[in-house]
Amino acid sequence: MSPAMEQVSVSCINCEKETIRLLASITEPLRFTLSRFPTALSFLEQFDPSVPGCAIADFNMPDCGNWELVEVIQAEPPGIEIIFLAETMDVTTAVELMKAGVADVYLKPFNAHTLKQSLCRAVETDAEKKRLFASREFARQHYTMLTPREREVFQLVVSGLPSKGIARVLDRSQKTVEVHRTSIMKKMAARSVVDLVRMGMELSVLDELGASKTHNDGHIGGSTLAATSHTFSLANKVG
Repeated sequence: MSPAMEQVSVSCINCEKETIRLLASITEPLRFTLSRFPTALSFLEQFDPSVPGCAIADFNMPDCGNWELVEVIQAEPPGIEIIFLAETMDVTTAVELMKAGVADVYLKPFNAHTLKQSLCRAVETDAEKKRLFASREFARQHYTMLTPREREVFQLVVSGLPSKGIARVLDRSQKTVEVHRTSIMKKMAARSVVDLVRMGMELSVLDELGASKTHNDGHIGGSTLAATSHTFSLANKVG
């Protein structure tokens, strides 16, 4: 576990005493903070999506529907990973929950070792989501500093065109393009063109601007950035 993980907060929502004791035995050695909330509403009142960690909730919450909890959490980027514990649940419901973004679903009684592994995976996933969110926010804030012309050049740079090709497409001199590129690198706080391309992908700038990849022959064609998909396994969890 990385040092950053020491700041992790695990929220236990509407859990039974036995579950709370089990979670305490898991989180204490990992130096995670375990916070207990009697209801989903009490959790949502203090929910801070910027704090790394995960939430473990009993599926039968009297004050807030399970789907409402998922929707509220996911509506506040970067959200938080959720693990549901349930007495009974059919596979269809479990699949729908996980499609909605729930990390795991476990039926009681559950194995302590398995729950620990799931909790650690959720924490790692949450930390990565927050890292990517912070990186995108950094790129987005710097992107707003670019002029309309610099955004055009930025789009063409991340599509792979060299300065000469960009100058031909925009009908500008190569020297002018180089000046724009230098300004873009500085405003975006990019250390290299590779860094700039990464920022462009995080912003999906080619798609958001309606634009296009420009090839060396001067043709401008459509561009689609690949989306990441997540596949969740229900093996040995819900039967």
